[in-house]
Amino acid sequence: MNSVKLFKVLSEPIRLRILALIKSTALSVSELVEILGQSQSNVSHHIKLLTEFDLIDSQKKGNLNLYKLKTRLDLPDYLQEIFSNLDETLKEISDAIHDHEKMLTILASRKQRGFAEDWNNWRQIQPDLPHTFELALNGKIQSGIALDIGCGDGQFMRDVANSFDHVIGIDISQEQLLRGKITGLIKADGASLPFKENIFDTIYFRMSLNFFEEKERALSEALQTLKNPGRIAIIDLDLAPLSADFFRRFCAQKKNLRNLAFKKYSNVFISVIQKLK
Repeated sequence: MNSVKLFKVLSEPIRLRILALIKSTALSVSELVEILGQSQSNVSHHIKLLTEFDLIDSQKKGNLNLYKLKTRLDLPDYLQEIFSNLDETLKEISDAIHDHEKMLTILASRKQRGFAEDWNNWRQIQPDLPHTFELALNGKIQSGIALDIGCGDGQFMRDVANSFDHVIGIDISQEQLLRGKITGLIKADGASLPFKENIFDTIYFRMSLNFFEEKERALSEALQTLKNPGRIAIIDLDLAPLSADFFRRFCAQKKNLRNLAFKKYSNVFISVIQKLK
C-alpha cells in the first residue's frame, strides 16, 4: 500500500470521523449522513475512497449496504497504530465530539424500526393464533395483575382481560402502541422493566422473546417483577436458541423456579415457567 496516498486519504477529518464511527459497528450511508451532517453525495464519495484503499468492508442487510472498518488491515505497525488510536486523534476535531452520542441515537431508532417491521411480518402470518387460548390458560393462576411484554397493539390483552383484575402491556414501539388505542399500554423496554419487585401474578411473552438479543436477561427482568407464586407464559416461533433445553437450563440456574411445561407444535412452542414460594 502506498503510505503517502494513504496519509492523504486520512488527512480529511470527515474520513477520520467515518472510520471512528464504523470501528465498532456497521452503519449505512444514510445513517452516516445524519450523524455527520453532510450531504449524501459527499459521504458516498468518502466511502468510495475508503473502500478503494481496502480499509472498510460492506455487508448487505435488506436493501441497505452497511459499512464497517476492517478488523485486520494489511498495514505496517506504524499505520496500525493510527487506527488503534482513532478516538484520541478525533479529540482534536471539534465536530467529532458528539458523533458517538448521535450514533447511539441512530442505532436505537434502527432497532425500534426493525422490531416494528419484523412484528408486522409475523403478524400478517399470525402463527400463534391457533394457540392463543392455550397460552392464556397456561398463564392464569388466579385473579390479579398480568403483564404482556411486547404487547404490540394490545390485542392479546383484550383476550385475557376477563381473567385478571388488571392487565398492563408494554412495547418498545410507539407506533404499535398508538394502533392499540386502549388503556394500560406503556412504552418500555422489556430488558429494563420500569416496575417494582413482586407486582405481577402472570407475565406473558407473546411472540416477543425471540426479539430480545439477551433472552435470559429479559426473563430475569420479568422474574424480578413476578410475585411468589407466579407464572411466566411464553409462546414464540420454534427457532434456535429457544428450546426446551434453554428453559430447563434457565430454571436450573434460578432459585424457586420450575419448568412447568414446554409444548412444541408445527411452527411455535408454548413454555410455562412457575415461580414457587
